[in-house]
Amino acid sequence: MTLLLGDKVIPATILGIPSDRVIRGHRFMGEPEFTIDHADQYPQILLERGKVIADYEQRKAKIKADAQEAARKIGGQADLSESLLEEVTSLVEWPVVLTAKFEEKFLAVPSEALVYTMKGDQKYFPVYDNAGKLLPNFIFVANIESKDPQQIISGNEKVVRPRLADAEFSSIPTVKNVWKITCRVWKPCCSNSNLGLCATRPIASRRWRAGLPNRLALT
Repeated sequence: MTLLLGDKVIPATILGIPSDRVIRGHRFMGEPEFTIDHADQYPQILLERGKVIADYEQRKAKIKADAQEAARKIGGQADLSESLLEEVTSLVEWPVVLTAKFEEKFLAVPSEALVYTMKGDQKYFPVYDNAGKLLPNFIFVANIESKDPQQIISGNEKVVRPRLADAEFSSIPTVKNVWKITCRVWKPCCSNSNLGLCATRPIASRRWRAGLPNRLALT
């Protein structure tokens, strides 16, 4: 635990860990640990030796600029909503922006479902063309400079594919029709002599539960 005021270590122990002047860098890219002589050195030495961008606003600005440039290269504009941008900034120490794609067939799915999956589930930035139409691409932020970035890109494409397939399946007319037919078939069926028809079961069930204490002589 690094705790300094100027060039002096502030004596302290937090959760059994004593303070010192040792810094640990990026788990995979930086030096495992190194010392700092003065608190003012922290951002720069952590950047150079630890491969960690300590300044939050600097990380955020880098992600935003790199994502905009990545989208421009594929003829689009990235959806860099402030909330997602801030969340992604908080998730990485050494942001590396990469561009990936998904099958164009998924564009037949309502764009709201695709965007929800990309932004909400995967923390990806969707990409739109100049007319505001969703493109079959997305931008994401890795936390490492890989020697083979294509492996990271392929991995993210594999992860998002089944999620988009789920969105596609739930939006096709066949599934909706099956659900409507199922409701019609079950509507007149009797689930229990006390509860009545399936169509009225929620109401009957609430009434039955409301009278349960009296029947059990609990009140």
